[in-house]
Amino acid sequence: MSAYENLLAVVYHGGPSVYGSQVLRLKIIDMNPTGPTAFSVIKEIECPVSRYANLTWLGFSEEG
Repeated sequence: MSAYENLLAVVYHGGPSVYGSQVLRLKIIDMNPTGPTAFSVIKEIECPVSRYANLTWLGFSEEG
Protein backbone atom coordinates (compact mmCIF):
# COMPACT_ATOMS: atom_id res chain seq x y z
CA MET A 1 0.00 0.00 0.00
CA SER A 2 0.97 3.60 -0.53
CA ALA A 3 -0.81 6.87 0.14
CA TYR A 4 -0.67 10.47 -1.08
CA GLU A 5 -3.05 13.11 0.27
CA ASN A 6 -6.50 11.48 -0.12
CA LEU A 7 -5.35 8.70 -2.51
CA LEU A 8 -4.58 5.13 -1.46
CA ALA A 9 -2.92 2.64 -3.82
CA VAL A 10 -3.18 -1.07 -3.00
CA VAL A 11 -1.59 -3.97 -4.89
CA TYR A 12 -3.06 -7.41 -4.20
CA HIS A 13 -3.09 -10.94 -5.60
CA GLY A 14 -5.82 -11.18 -8.22
CA GLY A 15 -5.57 -14.98 -8.52
CA PRO A 16 -3.15 -17.89 -8.36
CA SER A 17 0.26 -17.61 -10.02
CA VAL A 18 0.48 -18.93 -13.56
CA TYR A 19 3.73 -20.47 -14.82
CA GLY A 20 5.82 -18.50 -12.30
CA SER A 21 4.09 -15.17 -13.02
CA GLN A 22 2.15 -13.52 -10.22
CA VAL A 23 -1.32 -12.19 -10.97
CA LEU A 24 -1.22 -8.77 -9.30
CA ARG A 25 -3.84 -6.03 -9.48
CA LEU A 26 -3.55 -2.35 -8.56
CA LYS A 27 -6.47 -0.43 -7.09
CA ILE A 28 -6.35 3.35 -6.59
CA ILE A 29 -8.91 4.59 -4.08
CA ASP A 30 -10.07 8.12 -3.23
CA MET A 31 -10.54 8.08 0.54
CA ASN A 32 -12.31 11.47 0.60
CA PRO A 33 -15.03 11.43 -2.06
CA THR A 34 -17.99 13.76 -2.25
CA GLY A 35 -21.01 11.60 -1.64
CA PRO A 36 -22.58 9.10 0.76
CA THR A 37 -19.82 6.45 0.57
CA ALA A 38 -16.63 6.39 2.65
CA PHE A 39 -14.41 5.83 -0.40
CA SER A 40 -14.46 5.67 -4.20
CA VAL A 41 -12.41 3.40 -6.48
CA ILE A 42 -10.76 5.59 -9.12
CA LYS A 43 -8.95 2.91 -11.11
CA GLU A 44 -8.43 -0.85 -10.98
CA ILE A 45 -5.87 -2.34 -13.38
CA GLU A 46 -3.48 -5.26 -13.76
CA CYS A 47 0.00 -4.74 -12.30
CA PRO A 48 2.31 -6.92 -14.42
CA VAL A 49 5.67 -8.07 -13.08
CA SER A 50 8.29 -10.21 -14.83
CA ARG A 51 8.24 -13.97 -14.47
CA TYR A 52 9.61 -15.12 -11.07
CA ALA A 53 9.91 -11.46 -9.95
CA ASN A 54 8.56 -9.93 -6.74
CA LEU A 55 7.06 -6.51 -6.15
CA THR A 56 9.03 -4.98 -3.27
CA TRP A 57 8.09 -1.28 -3.32
CA LEU A 58 5.13 0.86 -4.31
CA GLY A 59 4.85 4.62 -4.00
CA PHE A 60 3.63 7.94 -5.36
CA SER A 61 5.92 10.67 -6.68
CA GLU A 62 6.19 13.96 -4.79
CA GLU A 63 3.57 15.41 -7.17
CA GLY A 64 1.21 12.47 -6.62
